[in-house]
Order: sequence, then C-alpha cells, then structure tokens
Amino acid sequence: MPRGEPEIFISYRRSDVAGWAVALFQRLSQALGDGVVFMDSDGIEPGDAFPTRLADALDSARVVIVLMGPRWSQEVRERSALGQRDWVVHEIETAFKRGTRVVPVIVDKASMPSASDLPESIGHLHNLHYFEVRGSAYGRDVDGLVEEMEDALAADAIDQARGGQTNRGVKTILDAAGWASLIARVESGACVPVLGPAVSPDVEPQLQSLLSRARTVPASLIGDTELPRVAQAVTVGVDRAFVRQALTSAHQDQANQATPERDGCEPFARLNVPLYLTTSYSNELAISLGKRERPARMVEPARQSRLDGGIGLALEAPPLSLDVKEPTVVHLFGRYDNPGQMTVTEDDFFDLLVRMSREQGFFDPAVRSQLATSSLLFVGFRLDDWRFRLLLRGFGAQLADTGISSIAVVQVDPEDIPDGHDESTVSGFVERYFTSGRAVDVRAYVGSAQSFTADLEQRLGKSLNS
Repeated sequence: MPRGEPEIFISYRRSDVAGWAVALFQRLSQALGDGVVFMDSDGIEPGDAFPTRLADALDSARVVIVLMGPRWSQEVRERSALGQRDWVVHEIETAFKRGTRVVPVIVDKASMPSASDLPESIGHLHNLHYFEVRGSAYGRDVDGLVEEMEDALAADAIDQARGGQTNRGVKTILDAAGWASLIARVESGACVPVLGPAVSPDVEPQLQSLLSRARTVPASLIGDTELPRVAQAVTVGVDRAFVRQALTSAHQDQANQATPERDGCEPFARLNVPLYLTTSYSNELAISLGKRERPARMVEPARQSRLDGGIGLALEAPPLSLDVKEPTVVHLFGRYDNPGQMTVTEDDFFDLLVRMSREQGFFDPAVRSQLATSSLLFVGFRLDDWRFRLLLRGFGAQLADTGISSIAVVQVDPEDIPDGHDESTVSGFVERYFTSGRAVDVRAYVGSAQSFTADLEQRLGKSLNS
C-alpha cells in the first residue's frame, strides 16, 4: 500500500536487537501514525531495490534512531576488520552528512560504544546524549522516547510552515533538524566556530588612521573599507612592515580611547567547544574566554615563508592538546601582539592561500583532526568578501583528503543575498569549495550575526547575554 515519506528512521542490527526494533517500531507507529516511522523489514516491499529504498528513507528522515544492544560495538569492529560493508555504519554516516538528528538508544543493558570502538567517520556518535530503554521500565521509557520524537517532529513542522525548507529532501537552510544537530555538536564539543569581521569588527575603524600615517593617500581609497586593498595600495613606496605596525598602533590608540560598546565574542565564549578560529587580529575572544574562567591558548598557523623576503620561520612548537576548559584560539590572519606575522595586504592573503593549498602542516595535527570531525560554524562573514572565499578554498584544500562528511552552518546577512536568490544559493556557493573526497552539507542561516546569536541562545536553553 502507498506510504508517505518516513520522518523517523530506525537503524538496528537484526543479530543484535531485532525484537526490540520491532516492538519500538510498533509503539512509535501507534503514537505517531502509519508511515511516519521507517524500519527495513516493514518499509521495503518485495521487488524494491534495497539501497535505493534505504537512501530514500534516510533522505526524508528528520530523526535517525540508532538502536544498540550488547553486540552492537563488537559487530562494528568485526565487520571493519573483515572489510565488510556495514549498512548500519553507512546509515549513521549518511545522517551525519545531512545534518539529520541522530538519537542513540541503548537497550538490553547495553552501554554506549567508546570512541575507540567506532570508525572515524561516525566517531561523533560517542559524543551524543543517549536514551536508554530498560526492560524493567519498558513502558515508561518508551513513552519518554515517544515524547522526544513528537517534540522533534513538531519543531520541524513549525520551521516548514515558516518556509524553513526550500525543497523537501534537499536541506539547504538551518531547519529544526539542522538546529538539533548543531546544538548536539556544540554541547558535545564537536563544533568549531569560525568567527569573521562582523563578530569582532576591529579593523575598519582603524583604516582612516592607517591612511593618515601613509606617505601618500590615493584619492581612490577615501572611504574604502577593504583592508587588503587599502593596505596593498599604501605599501607602494613603503615597506610592508610599516603597514602592519601602523595598523597595530592605530588599534592600540583606539583601545586606549574608549571601551567597546559590545563584546561580540562573549556569547561564543560560552560554547562548550575546545577550538575556535577567528579572523580578528585582537585578543577579544581570548579575553572573553578568560572572563568565563577558560584561559585560552592563542596560536597562529606556522609560517614557512613570506613574499616580502622576511625569514619568518616559526620555532618547532609542541603538538597542541585541545581542551574545553582551556580552549585553543587560532588567529588565521595573525595578531596585533605579533605584527610581523600579520596577514594584511593583498600579497599577504595570496601567500596565505598558496600555503593553505599546498602545506598539509598548515594546521597543527590536533586542530586539523578537530576540523575534520566537527561541524564548522561560520559567523560574521560577507559573501562578497574575498577573504571569506579564500578561507573556504583553503579549508577545502586542507581537509580534502580526510574523506569525512560533515555539516557546515553559514550565517549570512539578508542584504548579502543577490536579488532573485535564496538560501540554496548560499549553500551552493559554499559547498563548491569543499570537493575532492570531502562531502559537506551546508546549511544557511539568513540573518545578522546578532540574530543568529539570539537564536543560538534560545536553542541552547541558556542566556548567553546574562
């Protein structure tokens, strides 16, 4: 008989929890309705192509329940050792790739698998909060799971009613399922915020001061707010070190004159993550983390050479160890504290792109591993800022050989979306930079950096501004 597109997908092993899966399927179907829940033994008819039907069900699912019994981890290890295709692992990989909410449910006195039990592609499963269904309290526990599923589907329905999904099955915006996945990753530390100029706007106010310190000020630069272009033009006839030092001095003058009206980094300092990336030259993010009693370690990607002939060789640093309590902040473009290493002019940025494209050691191994296994959260960038495109291309090159699929969330101001386009344009724009073996499912959040922060605050269920 015809069925609607399922919204809940039950992933399980027949050799492990077949009986539990049938009982759970029947209870959820009774509570949520016919066709809402997918289970292979019920949802695949004779003559159906198994891989195709499975892909379709995963494509429409809002939630994937991973049902795990006592043998679950052992079978993952055994199939991996034998090189056998593991459909359960494939189902979880697909869910993570699409940003679908994944809910581990353990039964029959099982325990959650350790990180060492899991293939790297689904390692994030270890970080997720699980739901336990006990034989001794089966009715009560299953009723609790039903309520969780009802809440998840209701939230998703609200987003759809607001126009939150442009095309069923092609998730290009941050819908309820995308938010649930992002929040789960933030809470488990498997998210890397990449903070752009709108979060900590510490450059543009100093451009006029930079120009005033230059020997010549081209008329075409008056009113220009693009730092690389302004800095490049000012270097005509002067050493590039002058530009970096002038910018640093202007920043110090501004810092001595007034207290910033708002701390754009403070909300992100509350996130339970061990790694941040920022384009800011200032220490604002580290200061915000310090106020939360989370002393930060500030680092810059190791420089091998510079186009201006400076040696710039970095001493061999010990490998980083990432810690939520003492997070690492990577200043992608350098810091005011070390002006000789700042990426400022157009030539500097071209040099940076070359290095990110060619040097696999651009990021510390721990940083690269965290980037490869986390959701990337881009906040505070403009689509027309070529520095943003440079970073996207660089990330694509650095992570291409990991072969790991993930989700990226991009906050973009409505004014940055060209007329006649929508969120899918933003997602497609960003996705094309991630190729060569790494599939990244990009979700767009259309709104200001401040409105994204407010929504994030509400979803996390805590006040980020208190």
